Amino acid sequence: MKILFLFILIISFCFSKDYNYLGNPYIKQYSNGEDIYARNIWDMQLFEGKIYLGAGNSSNKGPAQNAGRVYVVSLDPKTEKFEYEYKVAEEQIDIFKVYKNRLYIPGHDATQKWTYGNIYKKENNTWQKYRTLANALHVYDIVEKDGKIFTAIGLKGKGAVFVSDLNAKTWQKIAQGKGRVYSFIEIENEIFATKTFQKKYPLKLNITQWLTNRETFSSRFDLNISRMFPNTKLDNTSVKIVKSTKLRSGSLYIGVKKHNDHQGKPFGLYFISKDLIIKKIQLHEDEIPRDILVRGENIFLLINTKNENIVYKIKEGQLNQKEEVIKFKYPSFARSFEKYKDCFYFGIGSEVENPDKWEILELKKQTGDIIKVCK
Repeated sequence: MKILFLFILIISFCFSKDYNYLGNPYIKQYSNGEDIYARNIWDMQLFEGKIYLGAGNSSNKGPAQNAGRVYVVSLDPKTEKFEYEYKVAEEQIDIFKVYKNRLYIPGHDATQKWTYGNIYKKENNTWQKYRTLANALHVYDIVEKDGKIFTAIGLKGKGAVFVSDLNAKTWQKIAQGKGRVYSFIEIENEIFATKTFQKKYPLKLNITQWLTNRETFSSRFDLNISRMFPNTKLDNTSVKIVKSTKLRSGSLYIGVKKHNDHQGKPFGLYFISKDLIIKKIQLHEDEIPRDILVRGENIFLLINTKNENIVYKIKEGQLNQKEEVIKFKYPSFARSFEKYKDCFYFGIGSEVENPDKWEILELKKQTGDIIKVCK
């Protein structure tokens, strides 16, 4: 009996050394019950030596509906302390974007009247809100290019791209027809605006391309669902592109099925080259892509399996040659990650299978945990 106890103790000790638990910064705001879902760490972003975290929930279905306003929380890796820097008037912080010395947050779903949508910017150690995007119900993505800000917009039943100078005071609205614009893909000097894709509408316009010389977007009917998601079996569920990450030779992105309103369930990882040749990155059948990081020549992929969280390292030109860097088990899956020096930081999430009929037991109490794993 003593030998068995000692064996269990050794195994438990080894398991605990796989990671360091740093805290759960959103537990103050979203303490228990269905609010646990709003602790999902949708994105993590390194900026000026700190890691920024995004949480909340903009869904009109499922648990913790419309869970804003949301704190912008930063983690200092040197001290491992969290700071509540700012509070956005949004139901969810879905993504951060960094351009030069500017950190942006698109106003995912405003808690104020929909007369205007918002973007937020941290520059020179100061947060500023720009409530200037007329009738924008949702601001899903941001790109900064050539002294302009491009925003992916959801209007009532329609989509648009709003373009402004860096002051973000006045915007040019470029209509994109029916359906919201959810994300941008950057490929070298080109910008592509993407909407949702559906197998039953193969001829639908899903992507437009920015024409710099004409300052407008041009239709790209050729970039349809079968081309953007090759070698992939899809049902009639709407799918969209998330986590688009610019590389020197093109861009990587994750395909997700729309799930629980604004949220998504990943089904594949794809690379689009400068020549618009698109390939699916080979993963094992049980591997779910969650997030992408670029550090110089190295690309890091966050992958979940049923039992483990894995970080792979790949290189441009060798995207199917994966090197396992980190692997650890945890009671729930890592939804997002960042890297600082030789350590990786993970934001833990949870999911409900059916947002119309969910169970409280699906919401893992570890949702919102921040985990550190060093090589």
